[in-house]
Amino acid sequence: MSVLKIGVVEDEIIIADNLCSMLRNIGYDHSEPANTYKSAIEMIEEEKPDLVLLDIQIIGSKDGIDVAHELKNKYHIPHIYLTANSDIATVKRAKETQPLAFLVKPFSKEDLYTTIEIAFHNFIEKNQLQTENQDKTKRDVIYVKEGAFFHKINTSDLLYLESNHVNLILHTASKKIVTRNALQKVYEELDPAIFVRVHRSFVVNINHIQSFNSESIIIHDTTIPLSKNCKSDLTRALNVKL
Repeated sequence: MSVLKIGVVEDEIIIADNLCSMLRNIGYDHSEPANTYKSAIEMIEEEKPDLVLLDIQIIGSKDGIDVAHELKNKYHIPHIYLTANSDIATVKRAKETQPLAFLVKPFSKEDLYTTIEIAFHNFIEKNQLQTENQDKTKRDVIYVKEGAFFHKINTSDLLYLESNHVNLILHTASKKIVTRNALQKVYEELDPAIFVRVHRSFVVNINHIQSFNSESIIIHDTTIPLSKNCKSDLTRALNVKL
């Protein structure tokens, strides 16, 4: 696993030096400390850190919370606040940037290590869960245009997709939807564990297959050709041998 690169934004030189020393001793890489809003943004642009340790009180009219807004909205980089000022108003304002954690000065090397490891682990887990949920949503439902309207289709209802070189026909048990979309384009939106291309003109939902042999597949009493080039994909998906 690659070493985390930590961006450091801290305007007190001694604290910044001690913080960088702690990070090196723990085993992290780190940036040169930034002490203003401008230098913090320049550091983020140049160094592209995995996470930023961010002092709330820094030199200039813009503080660490202003930097955090940029981290969240523009760069999508997580941050941990370093602060000696934990008053209610500051904490309330800081919470709007959704930090991974707060570290109240002074803190030990052990506190620093524990906070970074747990916070970054939770950040990665959250991102993975969001990605999985987005993928699941994308596969569970698709929208296809027929005429002037987009139609919502639950992918579990799809029996098979058929291309006639002009239109794409999406077959369900109750209806057919004719669209000008390309077969490959719609196929890429579907769950590859369930939908398999069995011919240059057909993609099938393996959950609806009634029977098949080396030449054809039957779904709802419709015979669909199975090409030689696609046999291995189908048998792999079904975990059978022909």
